[in-house]
Amino acid sequence: MAEGTEMDRLGDFIRKHLDLKILIVLTAGVSLVMGAVIALSVNNQRKQMLERMTEYGHELKSLAYAGIRHPMSVGDSASVEKQLLDIRDQLYGTEIVICDFNQRIIFATHADRINATVSQFLHSGAGVAALDQLLRTGDPAAAVSFEEEAQGGRYLVTIHSILNEPECHHCHGESRKVLGGLLTRHSTDSTYAAIASLRNRTIGISAVGIGALILLIYFMLARLVTRPVTELAAKAEQLAGGDLTASVPVRTTDAVGILAGAFNAMVLSIRDQIEFANSLKEAIADPLFIVDRDMVVIYMNEACAQLTGYSREETEGKLTCREIFHSDICETGCPVRRCFQDGRSVKGITTRISTRRGAVVPIMTSTSALKDAAGRIIGAVEVCKDITSVLEAERLQYVKRAAEREEEQRRYLEQRAAALLDVLAQASKGNLTARVECSGRQELMDNLAHHTNRMLENLEKLYKKISSFSRELELEVAKRTMMLRERTLLLEKANRELRELDRLKSSFLANMSHELRTPMNSIIGYTDLLLDRVDGEINEEQEKSLQKVAANSRHLLQLINDILDMSKIESGRIELDPKETDLVQLIEATAAAFKPALDKKKLTLTFDFSPELQPVFVDDDKTRQILNNLLSNAVKFTDKGGVVIHARPSRAGVGPGEEPLFMEICVEDTGIGIKPEDMDKLFDKFSQIDVSAIRQYEGTGLGLSIARGLVVLHKGMIRVESEFGKGTRMFFTLPVRKEVYEKPAKPAIDPRVAEKLAHYFHKPVDTFLAEPVYGGKSMRCWEFIHCGQTSCPAYECDEHRCWLIPGTHSKGTAVARSPEKAEFCKACEVVEHLILGEREAVPEPRDPARKTVLVIDDDPEVIELIRKNIGEDYNVIGVLNSEEAMDRVLAVRPDIITLDIMMPGRNGWQVLRDLKENSATQDIPVIILSIVDEKKIGFSLGATEYIVKPVDRNILLHKLKNLKKIARIRKVLVVDQDKATRDQVLAVLGRAGCVAAVAADSDAALAAIESGQPDLIVLNLSLPDAGSGFQFIEKVKTLDRTRGIPFILITERDMDPEERARLDGGIRAILNKGLLSEEDLLAELREVIGKWGN
Repeated sequence: MAEGTEMDRLGDFIRKHLDLKILIVLTAGVSLVMGAVIALSVNNQRKQMLERMTEYGHELKSLAYAGIRHPMSVGDSASVEKQLLDIRDQLYGTEIVICDFNQRIIFATHADRINATVSQFLHSGAGVAALDQLLRTGDPAAAVSFEEEAQGGRYLVTIHSILNEPECHHCHGESRKVLGGLLTRHSTDSTYAAIASLRNRTIGISAVGIGALILLIYFMLARLVTRPVTELAAKAEQLAGGDLTASVPVRTTDAVGILAGAFNAMVLSIRDQIEFANSLKEAIADPLFIVDRDMVVIYMNEACAQLTGYSREETEGKLTCREIFHSDICETGCPVRRCFQDGRSVKGITTRISTRRGAVVPIMTSTSALKDAAGRIIGAVEVCKDITSVLEAERLQYVKRAAEREEEQRRYLEQRAAALLDVLAQASKGNLTARVECSGRQELMDNLAHHTNRMLENLEKLYKKISSFSRELELEVAKRTMMLRERTLLLEKANRELRELDRLKSSFLANMSHELRTPMNSIIGYTDLLLDRVDGEINEEQEKSLQKVAANSRHLLQLINDILDMSKIESGRIELDPKETDLVQLIEATAAAFKPALDKKKLTLTFDFSPELQPVFVDDDKTRQILNNLLSNAVKFTDKGGVVIHARPSRAGVGPGEEPLFMEICVEDTGIGIKPEDMDKLFDKFSQIDVSAIRQYEGTGLGLSIARGLVVLHKGMIRVESEFGKGTRMFFTLPVRKEVYEKPAKPAIDPRVAEKLAHYFHKPVDTFLAEPVYGGKSMRCWEFIHCGQTSCPAYECDEHRCWLIPGTHSKGTAVARSPEKAEFCKACEVVEHLILGEREAVPEPRDPARKTVLVIDDDPEVIELIRKNIGEDYNVIGVLNSEEAMDRVLAVRPDIITLDIMMPGRNGWQVLRDLKENSATQDIPVIILSIVDEKKIGFSLGATEYIVKPVDRNILLHKLKNLKKIARIRKVLVVDQDKATRDQVLAVLGRAGCVAAVAADSDAALAAIESGQPDLIVLNLSLPDAGSGFQFIEKVKTLDRTRGIPFILITERDMDPEERARLDGGIRAILNKGLLSEEDLLAELREVIGKWGN
């Protein structure tokens, strides 16, 4: 393991050092090349030596064969041996043997070889086989040479054939081509030793040369390649670490120098691209952010931070885009994820995000993938745009188009309706042949026209039929009229007789009750005297009889009193004496009289008084009578349980936070209760609810009727709640103020009731709040005080007085018009009838301390809306008809006018033109209220302000306040040496209603200020005498009385920061003279006025 670790370290060390790798590769390469060269050289030398030795063997064969050829041909063996021995002495290390055809050695340079076989001479089987092949083929040119090792040495053997030439035929015959073979064997040890010595010397010299060459090449490469490349690699690693200041010195003009220069250029290019990318990201005004593959935000520009509410320090590298934007699209169709999936850009995605503060913002987003050099997606960049204003513009455009369509439809409907009304008007005048033209569109107006035509056709037919029977009908009508007149006279006579009988009945009852009460009082008095034994003792039977007489007399007297009271109530002869009374003491004192009756029936009596009770303003005796009647019924009809008396303030007729007008008293019992079908006749005279129980419960049936009449006299109301078999609750109210009894000099309907009426009849609220007029004169309203019966139209109404305008009841019940009598319920007529007082109509007085706003609009709801919004601060007068607008303006002379543009008949532009062309109205400020945004036309015609509907209360009040400020600026001083500019400014100020003075230099301007201080100064900074307008401004600011005058500056060029710093807060606007226009000056003037005074 240690060796492996060391080898790994060595490998890492070598891999990290380029010069060492080059040295190793260079050494190995050169060594391999030189070794190959040396090996080839030695091998070549060896081959050459073998070739030379082979040639040498051939030469020896030729030499030896030349010496023995002749002796052999004649068979002279001795000469052959002698010749070979002579050659042996001359040849060192070389042997020559001659063998016959049978491979037996017959001659040899060494005698001990003779008669031996060739296989004993040769040690190579291949050599023996080659000799055998040679002897058999007899190829005269054939020869074989090869090397072999024998006896510790190496030898080169050559084998030659000895042909049977003609000269040898006489001895050896002609049958064989080859007589034998001649073999030479030469030792090669010395030769190879020489070659080895030469090889060793060559290797040594080469090794030294190669080492020197390698070192030379290494040092050259190190200087020219390795060192610059290593330095370039170090700089590249520094660049990869993010250091953009890395730079490589360029020392040569070769490829390495070019590479170094290219590296430096690449660094500069990267630096420029990064700077460009950073500048581009910061320059993008729309929100932009970049995420990595994990959806984590790695960059966010300032616009995106402002949109989301998160700072860059909080988000970059810490939060995902989902955690920042909180959008539903992150779950369903995230554009970043879609971009990661297919690598394509996603554009025009509209969604909504939630900011850190919880605000919901609509945005449009586009996303593109970020890729590395290999084309892999490493992140995404997303650009967002807040489209709130775009959506608002689209909405306004849609509203405008809808208004145009509605206007077009309105004009079309008006045209069709006018044609229809024209035909109907002709029909109403008797022309039943007129017909409405149909357009063939199969629409509502066509259907209406078709039905109208059919109706006219039917009417025409009916008219013809009716005309044929007119005379009979006229005669019949005349006859019926006479009959009705006779019956009417009879009915009128009967009514007069009934009224006289009713009067006589009331008078009779009153007189009769008085006549009956006088002797009844005597009977009761004398009976009491007898029971008190004033005239002597009486027995027990007599006492019982007298007690019955006294009880029945008192009962009869009570009946007479009730009849008399009821008669007085019906005839209206009862008068109240209201005084402030403690309600608690009154109730407790009245209830104390019923304690014996309660104790007798074992009933409980409980009081439930609210701590908010107030003293009441009532007639004590009549109030006690009311309580007596109610408590008497409660005790009479209750057999078990008890009676509870509640008292609390009544909220009827008062709004939240207002003081109550009445106290409500409730007498609650646990008696037999009342059936639902008996509720309506509960307060009728002489009525008892349970006929079967009359004998059980005595009574006249007048108690509740009298109580009701007395409550109504107190301007209160009485009502009942009951559940049969469980008990009854009787409620009635008593006033806490004396003013309740007073009739208002001028009746006025409650605004809440007026709003209900306006909603019910689809009319403006003004119709019900305005003073009613009859016959061209204003009149007081119908007035009655409700009786409290459930059948009364005003039952449970919030108003304690039911005010009626002609033709309409406050609950929606139709009534007759003045001066005809309106019939209500009987009880209401008993109390009070109609009050009329015609007088000349007088205009409603206006508060002189408040400004008057005249609202010209065909929609009464707009007038009512403006009145509710600004009615507390301004007198608001409405005009519904544009045709009457001019006359109304001249009559009212308002301080401000609001004008609608889209009105039937004369539209708002025509009315505005009339107002500005009339000298009496041209100075009145006009605020245009319209659903269309045509500010340029409005301002060009002289409008002061322009508001697009719907009307916003804050905007309207702000515009009205600005108009007050405009009235403050009337005198304007224009200081400019250019006459054309002065004339232009004067024209604009004249249209704004301002009085302008002019000056060409600072001296003239100061003189103008001395003669009359202006409200505003329009100044050109380039003045001829003062050098510039700065000195003039400083002079004006040094004076106490002129220090607060605001300025509008006109410049020939844009001002630098130093010049702006010289100006103080009195400068309200700065205009470039080259871009000066009438609209710009007027707009700046409005802005100055708007800011001045805040």
